[in-house]
Amino acid sequence: MYHIKQDKRSERSAEKIYQGLNELLQSKKLSEITVSEVCKVSGVGRTTFYRNFDIVTDVLAMKCDLCFKEVLAGFVQQNGFRSFNKINLLRYYISYWISNWKVLDNIVKANRIDIIYKSHLQGSRIIETKFNPNPHLSETERRYFIAMKTGETISILTAWIEGGRKESPEQLFAIVQKFLH
Repeated sequence: MYHIKQDKRSERSAEKIYQGLNELLQSKKLSEITVSEVCKVSGVGRTTFYRNFDIVTDVLAMKCDLCFKEVLAGFVQQNGFRSFNKINLLRYYISYWISNWKVLDNIVKANRIDIIYKSHLQGSRIIETKFNPNPHLSETERRYFIAMKTGETISILTAWIEGGRKESPEQLFAIVQKFLH
């Protein structure tokens, strides 16, 4: 678990740690990377690491959570007071992740899709709170609906990463749009 305080110093340290881990992931598997290596490359002490994170994978979880919050908050801001439109959300979502693919790439290569899944579920609450796009669903149905959509979007992003990230946002959106029901 990560526990970043809401102050600039802690946020800068967490970002330095992420950048250091990102650098190490260019040449090593996540399972082979130690806290000491992350600290050395990041230029932070072990105390700083453990003040913010418990284990190395927490660094990826933190970055993934931040990205999901950013993409969904960005969509809410862009959408303004207009009614919810799932096509606009999908287009925005795909464009964001194609521009910010590196964290997904690291997570997919580490075979830790569970990190993306958890972040996506938490992020979905932002959309539910702001727009309630499915008011006709019961709480139980909504939970399953979100789980299903989370699985779909993760699979799309994973397929794009594993396919070498060849499709542009427009191409990927067109492919996905063919399968929407």
